[in-house]
Amino acid sequence: MSIQTAIDAYLRDARELLGTGAAPGNSRRPRTDMRPAQPHSWIGSAADSAGATADRLDNDRGKLGSAHDRATQALDAAASIAHDAHAGMTTIENAWHSDKLALGPISNTPQGQAALLQAGMQRVSETQSLVFGVTTRFGALATNVGDAITELPTPLDAETSTPPEDTPADADE
Repeated sequence: MSIQTAIDAYLRDARELLGTGAAPGNSRRPRTDMRPAQPHSWIGSAADSAGATADRLDNDRGKLGSAHDRATQALDAAASIAHDAHAGMTTIENAWHSDKLALGPISNTPQGQAALLQAGMQRVSETQSLVFGVTTRFGALATNVGDAITELPTPLDAETSTPPEDTPADADE
């Protein structure tokens, strides 16, 4: 395999590793501003229980809205990272193409082969640096999304915040 073929394949594989660069679709934010209405005529433990449930649901809606906002920010940042990665890869590929054109007339000589190898090693190094930077940025985003996920309400939250069921003494109220 020639130096050119090996470097071409390496750059092609790096481009494939970076994906298509297409931004994921952005979803609408769920409505978190509407609290369920509680009938004004309700009184007693049923009203208290409904109020506590409404409060918990309102809190959960706030957590969901916040997590959605963080996920949307991560999607936007991911699109920016992908765009930057593809632009960087294009720059490296164009530089390699220029290297091959410039060294083409002497590429069959030992000096030409050495110069082509040196230019190829430079492009490989640039590609490795680019891919490392992209993975670092995506890793930071993944951490942010993971943090947002830990703040989401869970069914266990509902179980621990549900008021105790009415006891027979409460039912007489």
